[in-house]
Amino acid sequence: MKGILLFSYSLVRKRKALPLFYEHLFHGKVPPGYIEKKKLEYAAFGLTDSLTHYTQSIARSLEAATGIRVYIGCKHTSPFVEDAMEQIIQDGVTELYMLALTPLISKTGTISYEQKVQRIIHQQAPHIRAISLNGYSTEERFISLFVQRMEEALNYIEHPQPKILFTAHSLPGTEQTNRDFIAQYEQLANAIINRLSKNYAYRLAYRSAGPDTQKWLRPDIVAVLEEEHRQRTEAVVVCELLSIVENMEVLSEIGQQAKQEALTKEMEFIQVRYLNDSFEFVQFLRAHIEGFLV
Repeated sequence: MKGILLFSYSLVRKRKALPLFYEHLFHGKVPPGYIEKKKLEYAAFGLTDSLTHYTQSIARSLEAATGIRVYIGCKHTSPFVEDAMEQIIQDGVTELYMLALTPLISKTGTISYEQKVQRIIHQQAPHIRAISLNGYSTEERFISLFVQRMEEALNYIEHPQPKILFTAHSLPGTEQTNRDFIAQYEQLANAIINRLSKNYAYRLAYRSAGPDTQKWLRPDIVAVLEEEHRQRTEAVVVCELLSIVENMEVLSEIGQQAKQEALTKEMEFIQVRYLNDSFEFVQFLRAHIEGFLV
């Protein structure tokens, strides 16, 4: 029996579950007032949690498209990867396809999920064959999804030559310790730029860096916008390449903070739309999965 395990950062189905999510995220050491602040942000958003909605939608669509049962395993909320694996073992899955809804592989992201699955299989179900479907950022069909959305944004913006700013969640550590992640990030950005109908200048930026007491990948998107303003850049197009399914972090950090920073400096600002549960993205994932089926 085949099964697909879809990795997700979290599923926040109810607003009252937010404290548990952030307690787990911060290992029980949530900064004072942080949860109250986040509750207000979620309330102001006025919709259910985006990541939860789109992840569940993608899971249902893939299940219908492939005929294979799709399980969701989370990092910081129930169902955790352990919960999903318990059900997978109980259901008698023997071939498990692991899939993350992010194209870039990092030690704290996709690799950590896959390692957890492999440990559980080794300890409890050595008969299960786990196949990784991750690392699809170099696939032409995937790149074309971003090229299409980038062209749409560039065509919509009024300025004839905007600066393109790519973003990704920052990672702890130096550029040397994160060289593999940075190489993937640069390669995907270059692939998109090289396939556009015109030549555009671009930069890589990061967001969501942790405390200054430790090293994080930089420059931050807000700092980049400040620098671009000093260089008299008049318009920017921002494209997130890690969280390709929107979540509250990108909605806040890009859709609010970065946008406000640009607009207060009188820079035209537009975001490239997220892939979310779009027909094109689901079809890409279906074809990607079927390419590995044995």
